[in-house]
Amino acid sequence: MKLKRILVVTLVSLTFGVNVSHATGYPVVDFTQLMQLLRDAKQATEQFQKSVDSWRDQANANINGQGGIVDSINNAAANQIARTNSAIAGNYNNELKQQMQSSQDACSSYAVSTALNEATCSLLGGIYSDSTARTNTFLNKDTGFTSATDATTNNTHQLIQNAIALNQGQLSPSGGKDDSLSPMVIRADLVLGSQGDTYDKSMVTASKTFNDLLVGTKVDTAPSLKNASTQYQYVQYLRKQAFRSLAANSLDTVRQTRMPPDGDVKKPSEMQLMQKFVDDRYGTPDGDDWLKNLTNTQKDKKGTFVSDSSVIRSIAQMDAFQNYLQMKMYQSQLRQEELNAAMLTLETQQTLGN
Repeated sequence: MKLKRILVVTLVSLTFGVNVSHATGYPVVDFTQLMQLLRDAKQATEQFQKSVDSWRDQANANINGQGGIVDSINNAAANQIARTNSAIAGNYNNELKQQMQSSQDACSSYAVSTALNEATCSLLGGIYSDSTARTNTFLNKDTGFTSATDATTNNTHQLIQNAIALNQGQLSPSGGKDDSLSPMVIRADLVLGSQGDTYDKSMVTASKTFNDLLVGTKVDTAPSLKNASTQYQYVQYLRKQAFRSLAANSLDTVRQTRMPPDGDVKKPSEMQLMQKFVDDRYGTPDGDDWLKNLTNTQKDKKGTFVSDSSVIRSIAQMDAFQNYLQMKMYQSQLRQEELNAAMLTLETQQTLGN
């Protein structure tokens, strides 16, 4: 029992600052010291709580700060992505808009291409008709004349009448109708002239008469095929007509390039259409404007900007036209080679007698 009392007094003394009186053995409580201990403990507790609050606030601030940094980074990244996507979309739309920009001369080029197709078909048909008619004339076939002499007379008379008809309607110095032959029938420029136009009615007649003069109006009498002894003469007769036909076909081909399609003088010829395509792009005021617009060097650039894709389309048009001209040149070279071969054959015949 005594031992327990000593332990209690010791614990109280340690806890509450109680002094133990050795004289009496009873604890003596120092309330002043006890209150101070309580105040110190409360103050320490409050200080600790403030430290905890400060640590928590600091931790929250750090968390919020890091969150703000993360949000700021995310926002900046999102804005950058949005701006980048917007720029990419803008560039794509601009490129698409440029690609969709039609060539300024698209309608004109299409019109020329369509008309040129019609004129070319008419040209080929005209050459075929002329060649068929001349073959019948040379061989006196389906002409209605029983003799070559009558056919020659008719051809000559028709040529003279065509030459006179070109002057009909014009008064002669004597006051009457001019019955002289028109000098237009010997004007080579009507067939070979550099002006890219279409024949009018008088030029159609004059150019045909010019070619008839070059080819000649004579119709030869064909040798008999019944006797073997005259068959060689008949081959020579055909050979002569072949040479004439070759020359006539070349002359008619050149003439047909300026003939109005289907005889309609209101429609442009192949030559006129090709000349227009060139004039619209080179060597004329319209051509100068086209070059300035194409190179964006015009004085007034408002609304006339030409994109790269439009330039490429214009280049494609020019390449297509160049291919067309090269094909025409190739056909012309074939005719020239054929004529040269024919001339060489004639030279050989005159030199060697073959």
